[in-house]
Amino acid sequence: MEKPMATSLSEAKEMTEICKEHHIKAVVCHQHKYLKNFQILEKILKSGELGTIERINAECQPWLSQLGTHYMDYAIWANSGIGPVSVVGHVHGKGLLSDSHPSPDYFLGEAVMANGVRSTLQFGYFSKKFHSHAEDYQASVYPIDFWEDDRLTVYGAQAMHGLNAAEAGALLLPQQTDLSSAERKWNSGDELEHPIGQTKYTEDLIRWLDDDAQIHPCNIQQAFAGYEALEAMCISALEHRRVDLPMKLELGGDINERMRRELPEVLRKKLP
Repeated sequence: MEKPMATSLSEAKEMTEICKEHHIKAVVCHQHKYLKNFQILEKILKSGELGTIERINAECQPWLSQLGTHYMDYAIWANSGIGPVSVVGHVHGKGLLSDSHPSPDYFLGEAVMANGVRSTLQFGYFSKKFHSHAEDYQASVYPIDFWEDDRLTVYGAQAMHGLNAAEAGALLLPQQTDLSSAERKWNSGDELEHPIGQTKYTEDLIRWLDDDAQIHPCNIQQAFAGYEALEAMCISALEHRRVDLPMKLELGGDINERMRRELPEVLRKKLP
């Protein structure tokens, strides 16, 4: 499935429960895990080099329903698949609620995972830029380097600077290492070397079909945990309270429609 996996929390939950009940193996296209730099980050995490993981942060210029759903999933993935149990959130601006991927203009959330790891997530124009790009919010013009301005940062107790980051274009270690310009490109003529890793993505699905223990990194259960956490953060923002997980479905409803009704107009602007 593409992301976001559904148009409402109740729909996403129903899909996930049907898959569980009928032993259906489904994946959501959170495919950045197969980028070369994410694969390097995974090796670092599995090696134990960082020690005990303490915090996992995500920052994206693209908005919640564009890359935010990806990076919530990647935070859970980097936390060994352990998801949030309690969240708070802030949202503002409703210009993008009319987009093909409806979202608030800016989203900020804090999650406490079941193992105590914390995660801060920011999506949208107010997030920190890591590259220079010439987007035009009013004209809805977003160059390729805007879409690639996204970052996952994992902090461990043993890392000297506590920093490892994977993004669409680069891997940062305590000493910065940039991927080559060829590795930064999203398109490649050779499928086996495709940065998105479609081949490995498919191979992992084949392994899961053959062996229940080889669970796909993009499995629907993990994707639902991220979807629920993001919706809970939006509810937290609208209702000014903490939201614990799992949520009761009656709290869900159509969160985008609620934001259209309740959020004030806020003009997006360029920031220093």
